[in-house]
Order: sequence, then structure tokens, then C-alpha cells
Amino acid sequence: VGIKGEWRHGDDITYIDGGKIYTDTITAEQIAAGTITASKINMADFINLPSDENLVGYWSFDEGSGALAVDGSGHGNNGTLVDMAEEDWVDGVVGKALDFAGDDDYVEIPDDESLDILDGFTIAFWTKYSLGQGGGVDRRDGAGEGYFLLFQDTGKIAICLNDGINQVFRVNIGAGYNDGEWYHGVFTGSLSSGVAKVYVDSEQVGLDIDISSITGTITPDKALNIGRSTAIWFTIGLMDEVRIYKRGLTEAEIKA
Repeated sequence: VGIKGEWRHGDDITYIDGGKIYTDTITAEQIAAGTITASKINMADFINLPSDENLVGYWSFDEGSGALAVDGSGHGNNGTLVDMAEEDWVDGVVGKALDFAGDDDYVEIPDDESLDILDGFTIAFWTKYSLGQGGGVDRRDGAGEGYFLLFQDTGKIAICLNDGINQVFRVNIGAGYNDGEWYHGVFTGSLSSGVAKVYVDSEQVGLDIDISSITGTITPDKALNIGRSTAIWFTIGLMDEVRIYKRGLTEAEIKA
């Protein structure tokens, strides 16, 4: 970014260096000794995606307890926690998150037509993992029709769109996401444009994805799963702030 600067407020010092914000409380002893340590906060932690009528599923996981993940979009797509315990509610990027153990635990959102892909679409969420599979959102039926965005055990990303006849499937997008840090993944596009994109922490990863072979709408009669893809694919790690839109987000919105 190329921006540097600092300011103080009381005993706090905050400074920007290369697009990162550092802040900490300093003491008189630290000032005298010339040794000031700071905590680092990534600017990507403050990604602010839009909330509008096109947001059809929003699971913040800020309940912090219980067996229900409430849909904050207003569409009533509430999720049920499957094989998860109270201790799986943990601190997240914003408020609370869910910690998935990879042993048949996930969140299930009942089938609803609001989650179909008729043209534009966006799947977005935060994930943090190091071993095994990372965060994942999957809604596919037994014939394969549906969609997913998955963080792989290789530290890369996989995406899929399937209209029941044609499929676009990509793996090994990006790299290094299994390092135990938070990452924000976005899979967005539109059937009418024939183009989809993947973003991580507001930056496009890889080239545009040609989805022009998807000629039909994507309407699987299937629940949407968070933290699970197949009978043997389960997230081992944290997920937070899961969103589904019925439109593609612009680069400006993703970078906001």
C-alpha cells in the first residue's frame, strides 16, 4: 500500500506500515527503554460486505451458544448444529465463530429456493485452519447438481458449479491458506456473464473462471451444509461470517 504514519491517544500508540495497522498500550518504562511491542492487525479483518435484499443467507455465529445458527438475512434460513457441543462456540473474526473438529460435525440449513442460483451468486466466509480441510460451504444433491466453495487440505481452494448437466470444477486455486491464520474467501459471478472469480482477503486469486458452459439454473433439492461437503469431507478448523448472495459482488464491494 505504501502508507506509513503514526499517532498517539493517551497511552496508546497506533501506526500504519505497509497497509497494516499496529496498536498497543505503551508504558513510561517502554518509552524510556526504547522498546515498544505491538500487536498486528490485518486490514482484511475489516472487510465490510454489503447487506441488501440480495443477501439470502447470513450466518454470523454470534449466538455463542445453543444448537441454532440464526440467519441474519431475513430469509429464515436458520441452520441446525449437527454433532456440535457448547465448547465449539469460540471467538471469531467478529463476535463468535464455530470450531469444527472434522468428525461429522457441521451446520445444516434446510433446502430453500432462496438459496438457488438463477443468475448472479456469491459465497463468502472466513476460515482459519492448519490440519485437514478448511472451511467449506456445499449445496449439492445426489446427482451432483449444486455448488461449493471449499478450502482444501492442501492449503488451496476448490470451487464447483453444476446445473445437473454441465459442470465447472476447479481445484488448487491459490496456496498457503492452511497456516493457522484467518482468511476471507469469496466465490462470485453470474451465469449470464459466463464469468466467475475467487477472492481471498479482497484480492482476486488466479484468472477469471469461464462458467459459460453452465446453461441452466442451479436448483438442487438439497440442504446447504456449512463445514461439510461429502460424507467424508468435514472442516477441521474455524468458520465465521458465512454469507450467500443471489447476485455477484463487484470488486469494489469485495474490497470495501
